[in-house]
Amino acid sequence: MRGLQKSGGIFLTGILISSLVFAGTAAAQTEFDRFVVLGKSLSDTGNIFVLDPEVNVPPGYDLDGLLVPGSPYARGGLNMTNGALWITQLARQARLPASVMPATRSENPHAANYATDGTRAWPHPGEVIFSGQVDNFLQDVDGTISPLALITVEVGSNDVRDALGVALLTLQQGGDPKGAAQVSSTSP
Repeated sequence: MRGLQKSGGIFLTGILISSLVFAGTAAAQTEFDRFVVLGKSLSDTGNIFVLDPEVNVPPGYDLDGLLVPGSPYARGGLNMTNGALWITQLARQARLPASVMPATRSENPHAANYATDGTRAWPHPGEVIFSGQVDNFLQDVDGTISPLALITVEVGSNDVRDALGVALLTLQQGGDPKGAAQVSSTSP
């Protein structure tokens, strides 16, 4: 048994080292010509400010039951954080900052950030649906995706939060949270 564990560990270590070497080689040989950003608030560089003019004011910092602010920050940029977003920082390092500009408000043909605060993977009343972002991107590029585009996807946590919120409310009311969470994730 011990010999099997040792040889298994050596095998896994070899696979890990090989994958890191090959990944480093592939990354060194690939130069991206643009970023395409699909997702939600943590990737939104300003689309929500175009789509919902009421968020153009500083938030009152009202928090919901899960300690999530009720509105975006209007300080430090048109995003949902109090500093540069991860995608903005990554694009700067790759020398492609124009491609992460909001696609909804930019006349720049390189702007390809479709991420919008509140996006859900599943239909949710009053919110942007992930598939709509994909459709908008494909329409903007006439259905042809550059093989040198790096497409980032950051979506799903709003859906999880919705399901947890419904489950918590159902539990507080004495119901079955498992069934409530399941209904929340499948109903429009």
